[in-house]
Amino acid sequence: MLLVFRTNSAYDRFWEARKIWSAMIASIRDFSRLAHSSLSGWDREHTLQLLAALPPILLQVESVLLIEY
Repeated sequence: MLLVFRTNSAYDRFWEARKIWSAMIASIRDFSRLAHSSLSGWDREHTLQLLAALPPILLQVESVLLIEY
């Protein structure tokens, strides 16, 4: 019974993290669409480059947190 509880608890944590990650990626995509449609020239290119760098930065933060905790 304890093993089933731990498995369910681990899956719940995994699923919650997956929902949070998906929401962050969706927000980044929404913001990039907004930036692409409302900005022009260098401002648009610079903003899109910064947005493209966010997922790898978030992965680095995740790996650091996994090592520390």
